[in-house]
Amino acid sequence: MLICRCNEVSKQELSTLIKKHRGITLEKIIETTGASSKCGRCKQLLKKNFEQISAKYPPSSQLNLNF
Repeated sequence: MLICRCNEVSKQELSTLIKKHRGITLEKIIETTGASSKCGRCKQLLKKNFEQISAKYPPSSQLNLNF
C-alpha cells in the first residue's frame, strides 16, 4: 500500500525503517523518504501509520555498563 504517491513511499518501507531504527521520529522519516514533502495530502495517513507501527516497535532500551 502506498502512503505517499508523490514519492512512492509504501507502508512496508515505513515499517522497515521503524523496525530498523527504533525511536526514529516522524520528521526523520519525512527527511529520509520525502513522504509528504511535495503536496502534503498524505500527511495524516503517514502520521497515523507512523504512530500505529511505532507503538508495535518501541525504542529499545539500551543497557549502559561502565567497566
